[in-house]
Amino acid sequence: MTAPSQNFETGTVVDVEQVTLGSELAADAAQAAVSLTIVDASDLDADGGGTVAINGAQYVYTVTDVDAGLITITPGLAAAGSDGDRVDVWDTVAGCAASYFEALVQLPGADAVDATPARLASSLVPTFTHKLGVRDAGTGEACTMQLQGDEWVVVEVQGDTVQVDGAAIVDGTVAQSSLGFTLPDGTKVSADTTAPTDPTVGELWIDASDGNTIKKWDGTAWAPYQLGAAAIADGAITAGKVDFTARDIGGASTTFQPTPPSNPRPGDLWYDTSNGARLNRFDGSVWVSSLLGTNAIAPGAITSESIADFAVSVRQINDTRHRIY
Repeated sequence: MTAPSQNFETGTVVDVEQVTLGSELAADAAQAAVSLTIVDASDLDADGGGTVAINGAQYVYTVTDVDAGLITITPGLAAAGSDGDRVDVWDTVAGCAASYFEALVQLPGADAVDATPARLASSLVPTFTHKLGVRDAGTGEACTMQLQGDEWVVVEVQGDTVQVDGAAIVDGTVAQSSLGFTLPDGTKVSADTTAPTDPTVGELWIDASDGNTIKKWDGTAWAPYQLGAAAIADGAITAGKVDFTARDIGGASTTFQPTPPSNPRPGDLWYDTSNGARLNRFDGSVWVSSLLGTNAIAPGAITSESIADFAVSVRQINDTRHRIY
């Protein structure tokens, strides 16, 4: 393995793996045993002790001899253990085995097989959670690692944005005021119910107290920043995205019900379902019956099948050409 020579080194990630803290039993252990020998006790807390998990059960431990790998557990083993069984350090807060992420970093001029092991800084873990494993040649991430004590730590990944899994964020902990960001051209954007302090010219503010209106600082005041037609793709505004009705922009409303609609406006239409769905139109004062004239009915549209039994009497037919005596 090629050893780095400075406190900072740059290289390429060739592999990332999640490593579980702990060791294995170095010998068989009987049921109820409290003194165990493990292969390597370096991952365990030799001073304060902690919790380990063995075959699905958790035990409080203390290290009695780091070099010999001797530990004492409480209570005794719930079931006999075998040589090679895992002894995992247990994270009592997370409720799972403790682990860390380790990268193998290939230094310039070195072969991949001589890559340097380096722990991932906690801030970079979300970036690699779903990208474990060996990288294909030429696809590894460029990174910077730092020597911290006797351990190399990957502290930066070039060309990659750190992302946090939504499951890692507690509900209700992200305030609206924390959603600010900067556009690639340097324009600051923030969202809050109050205006930003000390704004710069051109800065954008999403005013949450005013229907999330976008406003732009012109050097003196916050002016509405409106989207032009070129900013809206053709067909982008569909019926489901519109939060108003035809009536809101001056059109007439149409209602089907047995009673007159409340708060009508001139031009509104009402089909009175208690009176054969008769059409009425509001003239500004009263509802006026709006009957269909002859020009509204196409010739031949009313056939004998269209007329209900006994709906039309002889007296109602007013045509001298077909007068019945």
